[in-house]
Amino acid sequence: MAGGELTTARVLITDCQTTGPTPENGCLLEAAWAVVRAVDVPDAAGVLAHLAALPDGEEIPARISRLTGITMEMMDAARPAGDIWQELQAAAGKKRCLAHFAGFEERFYRHLYFSAAPSGAFPLAIVCTHDIACRLLPDLPRRGLRALAGYFGHALPEMKRAADHVLATHFIWARLVELLAEQGVTTFTGLDAFLEAPAPKRGKRFVTPLPREERLGLHDGPGIYRFVNAAGRVIYVGKATSIRDRVNSYYRKRKKAEKELEIVSQAARVETVVTETSLEAALLEASEIKRLDPPYNTALRERARPFAGAATVAQLAAAAGYPLGRPSAVLDPALVDSWFSLVGHMETWDSDEDTLARIWSALRLDRCGVPDAGLLDEGAIFYLAELGLEPGDQLAIGLKKEGLERWREVQELKRMAGVEDELEEEEEEEPGDEDGEDEGEEEVTPELVADKILVLNLSSSVLLRRGRWLALLAGAEVGWARKDGGRRQVTLPAEPPDTLERYDFLRVLTTELRRLVRDGRNPVVRLKRGRILTGDRLARILDLV
Repeated sequence: MAGGELTTARVLITDCQTTGPTPENGCLLEAAWAVVRAVDVPDAAGVLAHLAALPDGEEIPARISRLTGITMEMMDAARPAGDIWQELQAAAGKKRCLAHFAGFEERFYRHLYFSAAPSGAFPLAIVCTHDIACRLLPDLPRRGLRALAGYFGHALPEMKRAADHVLATHFIWARLVELLAEQGVTTFTGLDAFLEAPAPKRGKRFVTPLPREERLGLHDGPGIYRFVNAAGRVIYVGKATSIRDRVNSYYRKRKKAEKELEIVSQAARVETVVTETSLEAALLEASEIKRLDPPYNTALRERARPFAGAATVAQLAAAAGYPLGRPSAVLDPALVDSWFSLVGHMETWDSDEDTLARIWSALRLDRCGVPDAGLLDEGAIFYLAELGLEPGDQLAIGLKKEGLERWREVQELKRMAGVEDELEEEEEEEPGDEDGEDEGEEEVTPELVADKILVLNLSSSVLLRRGRWLALLAGAEVGWARKDGGRRQVTLPAEPPDTLERYDFLRVLTTELRRLVRDGRNPVVRLKRGRILTGDRLARILDLV
């Protein structure tokens, strides 16, 4: 590393996480800092991090918990925000401070400082590493913390925690100091002048790490591609009917999704695996995503997705007294279990408090207040009356039929709107899986409860049908017409979909079968017991799952 004040000076690098974008609508949640030099090797042991106690009555928003992994259960160890600020200020002393997007940290630190009614000016001078990067790398598509760290070869964990961000900022600072030295900037006085000058405008083309000739020379046929960053980590896996066309599509347009811009900012090389057909590429993609867990893939990753095998689902149904029929593995077993319990409740109208609370939550009514058994019963009676159903041995069968009919309506509306199933770019959501986080409290009426029960029935019934269909696919033979006029046939693994990996494998296959039907490629499925599904019959089944 080049010499100079920037190389050897001790600086304080800081990051904070908050519950909102400004002190007016959020508060400090976590702060971290470390006193380092650019020549030092980033070391987690040197980072101090503290959770900040929330104001009375405040809770961590669900979205912030998902982004940071910080939950209310972790806040027992939190310290008063004012104490954290005093400790950070003492550690900074008269050192220069650094932060990525420094304006964000400075807003909250200023708020803490002036809340104590001090007499002097704000004591920290925070240099923004993002501003430096914008001047040194004007044509890099993205200069956010994750994109820039990946560009330089540092893998940032997915959860947004302050200590991890301090380490990443230290890594970035060291690389920026090297680039600054190439421009003759080696002191803080020189850096101040460098930052005061207008930032250069972006050029007409992005400049990205992946050599253009490498991507132009890729295979023009089906397969998968893996984007790899400078640290050697696979950051994204995708499938394609033409690897070359798909990879180069990331680089053709400047106006792209934020995720794609972050990927091309980091991708130093691309790895490929050629397959015989697009369907096999899709199946391989699912397996590779499970194996590599790339941070920019949002679908098909293991993560903490809830899943239950057929035996577990059967136990849940038996415990709730629900006549399940043939058991099947499902995603979101808690939702299905709540449906079993609700049907059981509509048989007896008598459930304990824990069961009522679980049903109330599954209906997404928990934001509207505590469970109300009377309103739940009124809504359930209203729902059953609309369907012409009554409690009894045939109730579950009637509700299954209703869920099937409603799902057919959903599929028909999707066809009319030109909506296709897609698992490559985003997580597939079940009906009624809207977040609803921004909704205010609704007035709970029997009609509202009935609407929520309809959505829960729809969601649960499709999960159960899909699981049964995937179980039937185990050991099946699948054939389809190739684009070159020949036919391709594969035999599926015989194991049932009782693991998330096998479940997703067969779910991806189902999505690809829909595409083959849509494209007129005449897919044929020969089930293990000898039954053959093709043509309109196969298309109708695929619509229902």
